[in-house]
Amino acid sequence: MTIARAGNCFGQPVAWSRSRASALTTPTVTRSQRYLFHALRMAKASGNLAFGGYVVALLANQAMSRAKYRYVIQYAETALRGARGHLSPALVTDLHTLQAKAYARVGDRASCHAHLRRSETTAAQIRQGDEPPETGYVQPGLLECQHAEALRRLGDLTAAQTNAEEALRSADTCHLRGQTHRLATLALILTERGDLDHAVITAETMLDRAQGMESERIAERVAMVADALRPFEARVVGEFLTRAHQQARVPL
Repeated sequence: MTIARAGNCFGQPVAWSRSRASALTTPTVTRSQRYLFHALRMAKASGNLAFGGYVVALLANQAMSRAKYRYVIQYAETALRGARGHLSPALVTDLHTLQAKAYARVGDRASCHAHLRRSETTAAQIRQGDEPPETGYVQPGLLECQHAEALRRLGDLTAAQTNAEEALRSADTCHLRGQTHRLATLALILTERGDLDHAVITAETMLDRAQGMESERIAERVAMVADALRPFEARVVGEFLTRAHQQARVPL
């Protein structure tokens, strides 16, 4: 799947070089990307801009998981522009938060904050009863968790912690995987702030929620928290690392 083809789904050009786009058209392209490419063709054939925008949003999410941050930005912008007026407020909110996180990863503070503000504005328009089923993952607290992640990457730890704690206040309304992600976010922030005791308590709760989950993404999150805590020589850290090793096979 290339970004140019994603743009063509909406009948618009996308400013992205062939050399960069080729990274997503090598023989290593995943089966899921091929399915998404097929879905985009269906969206174009049917003229369903909302569906096309949703598929491109999935590509943006996939690019984020592969650390292709410039692709995230371009995919999200393609969806927002190409399907303008056809996307639900929840999906628009998620696209702006994706861009904010990607800009934070590449160190563009101004653009990150601009998309954080846009996501907040759009989130105020979300009416759960009016949202399509595919945006059901945009649950209360997700926005704050995503903002916390972006702000942590920028080093704005006070604001990041405020958002992460707000996300946890509504964590009971989301599934266990979502709760695990939110706890991991807060644990990372607390660790970076040097609040070791609370970081470990939060990390232990994260492991409680992750118990029994067979998810590569959850395992990665547990490993991130373990890596952040590992430099600290404290008994509670050692106990957490032992448990993380037993539960998620994180190296000691």
